[in-house]
Amino acid sequence: MNEHIYSIPFCNNCDISIGCSFNPGKGRGSRNSVMYITSHQTASDYKRGMGNGRNSKLIKEYNDSYNLEAYYTSLVKCISRGIPTEFEINNCIDYLKNEILEVAPKIIVTIGDTVTSKFIDYTYFKYVVDKAHIIELNGIQTIIYPIYSVSYKNENLRNLYDKSFRNIAKMYVALINTNHFSFKLYTEP
Repeated sequence: MNEHIYSIPFCNNCDISIGCSFNPGKGRGSRNSVMYITSHQTASDYKRGMGNGRNSKLIKEYNDSYNLEAYYTSLVKCISRGIPTEFEINNCIDYLKNEILEVAPKIIVTIGDTVTSKFIDYTYFKYVVDKAHIIELNGIQTIIYPIYSVSYKNENLRNLYDKSFRNIAKMYVALINTNHFSFKLYTEP
């Protein structure tokens, strides 16, 4: 893996960045891969690197079991005290857009409702989860694939992730082999 690290040298856009004793968090992983976006970084994500912290460890475990090239990042770049506010998200969204341009992912996996809502419009998350959506992002057609958050309270989370990661792996392999694939686009009921 040719590791790519996206970093922000300094930020004072909002209360969490001003109170943060660290530089804003870094995304890390492979370019032209599957990009996983969580809502925010925890202290363990920040200290151990994205993909190794408490919230992103399960995602990384599943990704590694399918041997996919991956890039891990977050919507809010500083260590957040829970679900990020709209103010915090809006202050970080341009950093994420630049990061997406720099990393050029094949597939963007949005983890949870908070992240997914920044990429696609929908009424209920349950209707868009585990379905591929094509959006235009920075002038490039991009595949968005929403999955449930690690904090989703469901005893079947591992079964849900089994299905999600099988689908992600199929899409990724198809894109690598043919540079395109066909699938049904989601339309909300």
